[in-house]
Amino acid sequence: MLEIVDMKSFTVVGFTSRHTIPNVRFIHDIPLYWDTINLDYVDDLTRLHNTFNKSRHCEYAVCFDVDQSTSQFTYLLGVGVDNPEDLSKFELDMYKMKMPGGLYAKFTTPLVESSEYPKTVRDTWKNHLR
Repeated sequence: MLEIVDMKSFTVVGFTSRHTIPNVRFIHDIPLYWDTINLDYVDDLTRLHNTFNKSRHCEYAVCFDVDQSTSQFTYLLGVGVDNPEDLSKFELDMYKMKMPGGLYAKFTTPLVESSEYPKTVRDTWKNHLR
């Protein structure tokens, strides 16, 4: 399901990785990413949810730092951290990003077994970007 929501600023904590996809020039080109990469999300998401267990369950995929000359971008797989106690649990190998308030596309995926998560995200993107 896709919703456009007006959100107040929020904090995302997770893990970043750098990727190159030919012809990525803008953020909206990045859904192509889901067709070409296979990361192990299960362990990272489990660790994040266990670490920030007092915050509301919410996952974020944030793409930023697009270099148009190289088609590289940074991908952040993270969770929303809205409990002050959880913010003190931040670990050195994690990345914290304060997201500004504004309009966001909110994609809700069906509940699935963790092994099906990447496919569900890919399918959600495909269904809404036709």
